[in-house]
Amino acid sequence: MKQNASPPWPLGGSVILAPLSLLYQGAIAARNLFYDRGWWGRIALPVPVLSIGNLSLGGSGKTPLVLETVELLRGAGRRPAVVSRGYGRSSRGVLALEPDQPAAADLLGDEPAMLQQRGVPVAVGRDRVAAAKLAIERLGCDVLILDDGFQHRRLGRAADLVVLDASLSPSVQHLLPRGILREGWPALARADAVVLTRTQMATDLAEWESHLQRYARDRPCFLTRHQVAGLRSLEADSPPPPGSAVVLLSGIARPDLFERDVRALGYRIESHLAYRDHHPFTTKQLAQAAALARRVSGHLVTTEKDLTRIPDRALRDCRPLLLQIREVLERPQEYLDFLLARIA
Repeated sequence: MKQNASPPWPLGGSVILAPLSLLYQGAIAARNLFYDRGWWGRIALPVPVLSIGNLSLGGSGKTPLVLETVELLRGAGRRPAVVSRGYGRSSRGVLALEPDQPAAADLLGDEPAMLQQRGVPVAVGRDRVAAAKLAIERLGCDVLILDDGFQHRRLGRAADLVVLDASLSPSVQHLLPRGILREGWPALARADAVVLTRTQMATDLAEWESHLQRYARDRPCFLTRHQVAGLRSLEADSPPPPGSAVVLLSGIARPDLFERDVRALGYRIESHLAYRDHHPFTTKQLAQAAALARRVSGHLVTTEKDLTRIPDRALRDCRPLLLQIREVLERPQEYLDFLLARIA
């Protein structure tokens, strides 16, 4: 059984949707004009803000880059915290939590919960200005990372970094609803730097170089390589040897890459239960995944992000293994120097 093991959103898209994309483009352009002309103000905070965002809907490797950025800033003696909208959470209002206050996705949203479980202080709220102010008040941070903040222009920032996925050709990416882009490529002129992820998966890096020269011009471009670290057990067990049967469970933007990563480790994928991004797993779906793994005498494998949406009571039955990945910067010191210069 396989469900939706390719990207769940259109790439090339139907030309029938092109007129709707033009309407969408007009609405986005009007909104940006209000900010560009200063008709809508931006709120400055007493600590610097670094925005790490997307042009696309998701699945670009942004969250692993946020983790890398946090670690680099900590190594330089800074105290970063992450501010996020907290997409998919059931809680309300604004929350700020230290890493020693573990919380699941229903409280924080899956990506902030994953960051927090990895030792990152986070603040969430639909009002990201209020969330940022709470982070400053309660988390003792001296720099904020605004997660997925490129389109959230109300909050002032020291730098806008835009993450682009090199594994997808720019020529097949179009504006919503025809494609996956929230904004058109000319929006890169608003960025202060570009981070091109998964560069070893690019079919034509020269195409990306030409594309960025056209739209990002003289902006710095940092490259990352997608690194698969392996499988990790939540218990004391060692992961199974390569060649073992596995069943995958995911609710992420790029289930196709999840499959690719697990296969690269040498495992035999018997089934993949792939749901839409941020999907809240039901008890029935989790039981089905666990039963499938037992049926093939295999192991259930999921992602760190998906783990935050599995209730503790279900973990005993599922006993999932976690795929661990990183986006490794090719020039980390140059990237850090750029960040420190912007927040100085």
